[in-house]
Formats: sequence, structure tokens, C-alpha cells
Amino acid sequence: MQAKSARSAALVTAGAKRVGRELALRLASLGFDIALHFCNSAEDAAATKKEIEALGRECLLFKADFENNDDIAKLLPEVFAKMPQLSVLVNNASIWQAGKFIDATHGELTRYLKVHVEAPFILSRDFSRLAKAGNIINILDCNIVKNKSENFAYLLSKKALFDFTLMAAAELAPEIRVNGVAPGAVLPPEDERNAKYTEKFGQNPLERPGSPTDVADAMQFLLQSEHLSGQVIYVSGGKHLS
Repeated sequence: MQAKSARSAALVTAGAKRVGRELALRLASLGFDIALHFCNSAEDAAATKKEIEALGRECLLFKADFENNDDIAKLLPEVFAKMPQLSVLVNNASIWQAGKFIDATHGELTRYLKVHVEAPFILSRDFSRLAKAGNIINILDCNIVKNKSENFAYLLSKKALFDFTLMAAAELAPEIRVNGVAPGAVLPPEDERNAKYTEKFGQNPLERPGSPTDVADAMQFLLQSEHLSGQVIYVSGGKHLS
């Protein structure tokens, strides 16, 4: 897939490292200039920016904390002011920590909803107002099909993002297509406190872990397939079936 013009651009939230980095690099390889959002990963963001520029594309860095209302509200207008050719928004930013329902706090729930629902909601709304046409890709979680979880508040927020994906697809058609990618295990957790989840890494019907490249492949397919909207691709090795 080629960007529709030589100056098309994409915003990738949490694009400095891990899956976000892979998504940003893939979009750059497809001909998009990149607006790279980060929060606390300035060094990683700078390194990814260099990789993108090595591909011959422009990369601008945008720092924003999605737990801060003002930062959420400012991000898309700031990006569009510098990159008015913006035509793709990838809502990839995510936080994760194991936590059972009985132990959940109000603060934890608020934090998950801020990052996984409110930020994508506001960014998508502003994208539709300013860009007026293009694509939105939301990064979900293959476990959205389940109703029991050791990560209750996290999964609840991802389920809400799934419903938002469908509602936004209906609302924003025909000018903007909205789709989702729902990965399973593609990278082990960074946090050593989640060691037991690292042990489960790669446990799925295909008996092998996925990779960030698989997520980028699904994103690319959704961008290329111009008659798809309101669709979710499960990149889980079949884990969402069990």
C-alpha cells in the first residue's frame, strides 16, 4: 500500500517502542510521514524517529500524558497544525497491570478508562473534525470476547474501546473508516511483577507466540481494504477461541 499522496501522515499513539514502534515503522515504509506520540519514553521516541527518517519519511514527536485532560485535548490539534496532511490515526496507547475485580480501586478504573476510552474518543472526534477523511485503527485485545478476567478493569476498558470502534465506524462513514486489531500475546510483559503472564506467553491453539509484525500486517490489511469498516482482526493464534 502506498500513501494516497506523497505527504500523507499518520499519528501513532505510544509509538516509541514495542508494538507502537512496529506500527509506526510499517506506516513509514508505506509512505506515510509519522506523528509519533509518547509519554515517558523520550529516548525510545528519539531512536524510533531516527529509524523513520532513515526510511525517507518525516517524523515529528509529540509528548502527551493521556491521564491528563489538557494533554488529550491538545494532541490532535497540535499534530494537525504541523501535519495537515494527516489521514490515519492509530490508537495504540495502552496500560496493563493484573488486578482482580474485588481488589480494583476507583483510581485504577479511572486510569484505564482515560487511556483506553477517553483518549481514543477525543482523538477520533478531533480527527474527524480536522482531517475529515481517512482511517482510524484501534488496538484492542483478543480477550474482549471473554467475560471473566484476572485483569478486570483493564478488560472492561478494552471492551468499551471495542464498542466504540463499532459505533464510530457507523457514525463516521463514509468519509472515515474505523477498524480494530485485537492482539493476543505478541510480546512478553515488560514488568517483572507480571512474571506468571510471561510464563504463559505463546500459549494458544497455534502453539507459538505472535509478534508486533503480525499486528502491523493486520493494520496494513485494514488500511488496504477500502470496503472494510467496523471490523476487528484477532491476531491471537486462535487464543480468542478458547
